[in-house]
Amino acid sequence: MHSMETKIQRHIDVLFDELNNLPQGPFGIAFSGGSDSLALLYALSKRFDSTLLYPFYVNHRLRSETELAVEIMQNEQQCKALGLELTVIDLGDGTVQEAAGKRGRGIEEAARQLRYEALETECRAHNIGYLFTAHNSDDQLETLLMRLGQGASIRSLGGIRSVGAFRSITLLRPFLNLSHQELQEYVEDHGLQWSEDSTNVQSIYLRNMVRKSVKKPFLEIFPQGRNGASLIARRLQGVGELLEQMVDSLMEEVTFDEKGSISFSKHWFCTVHPLLSEQLMFRLVGLLSGEKGRIALSMIDELMTALRTEEASHSAVVGAVGVYCQSDRCTLVATKPVWSFSMELADPFTPQTIDLGEGYCIQIDSYQAEERWDEVLAIDAHSLDRPVLRTWLSGDEILLESGKMKVSKLLSQMKISPYRRAQVPVLVDRSGVVALFGAAWGGRDRIALRFKAPLAHRFTNIYSSNRRMSYSEI
Repeated sequence: MHSMETKIQRHIDVLFDELNNLPQGPFGIAFSGGSDSLALLYALSKRFDSTLLYPFYVNHRLRSETELAVEIMQNEQQCKALGLELTVIDLGDGTVQEAAGKRGRGIEEAARQLRYEALETECRAHNIGYLFTAHNSDDQLETLLMRLGQGASIRSLGGIRSVGAFRSITLLRPFLNLSHQELQEYVEDHGLQWSEDSTNVQSIYLRNMVRKSVKKPFLEIFPQGRNGASLIARRLQGVGELLEQMVDSLMEEVTFDEKGSISFSKHWFCTVHPLLSEQLMFRLVGLLSGEKGRIALSMIDELMTALRTEEASHSAVVGAVGVYCQSDRCTLVATKPVWSFSMELADPFTPQTIDLGEGYCIQIDSYQAEERWDEVLAIDAHSLDRPVLRTWLSGDEILLESGKMKVSKLLSQMKISPYRRAQVPVLVDRSGVVALFGAAWGGRDRIALRFKAPLAHRFTNIYSSNRRMSYSEI
């Protein structure tokens, strides 16, 4: 057998050795048509009967129809040549963008989440318990570099795991110790033709930017950097497992009630080592929200601060978690995120308070010349054309004195927590974004340039955002 073929199959053997029970199939294969997934598809086709293999292609609709049509046809032909039938999963136009707007974490994160959800659904439909993916050592290095830059948790710094899980399916990644170059050479040796994703050369996504601007110079300095990243990932995975075992023992001090809330002693929590209490909080938030592995560290930091306050009785809402402390007892509850708030502002002239929930509100009041302009927005309501107050969307832009800017970038510059960003509202009309209300979330209220003209003298109202002092008022 060819040396590379032997190496490829040995990595599959090593992965199977990690499993307690040797899987017999059937197996799903996440197949994009790129060289990595083609290497995986070909290697598995040489090892298993074709009746046990189900290649799945997810169409995110993020590229041109022409490019996608050519890619899908080529992938179908590749599968047919191996005696396999490709299943194409179409997410539909605009689905990823809509999910990104609701989740508030960008196109990449939304595409990944929807992709795994679609793959898991398809696996269940075919009674498949195992899904192969072609993640390799380059993916591992890129992931670690991104998570280092984001200040990720110790568990997250364990990177991509060779055996993982997504809901009901087990994820199998046999190529984490093989490079993208090795996999590409493998398919070249067998005369196979892979497809190229045009977005891979564009710096519009974080991973692409890291790949081109960070990983490339990093490997020039550290040629064995992929191996180093894999070694560090394995070590930190071990550390993460030890921490999880310690958190298991801490969970004995936590009480769950029939309504789904979680409570514990504030004094006890404050005596736990900060590293362990952080991991414990990740576990509790995951249980409350149903999120696994995608919880922002900034949210955990805010929760830790809220829990460690010296006030005997207080409450706060951080992202999708409500914190209520009374004497020595702290309770965490899941709250409904305000991701889809939208209402037509039928009367933009009348003084009013618009309650957005979770203690946040928009205040509209009558114009007073003595108002401080750095704290409120003076808007000529006569100029508003069918105004709507809603949460911002990923494509929203606002024209400021410095030029047109993405609302998402503006919120990032304001250093508003990613979990709070999803709740920030904008005022829009037919002309676009009129105002951004970030003050109540730790940023600033901003107004579009066209509504800020100094000669616009008919300021009928002032608009501002604020947070009520006490959550109990809601």
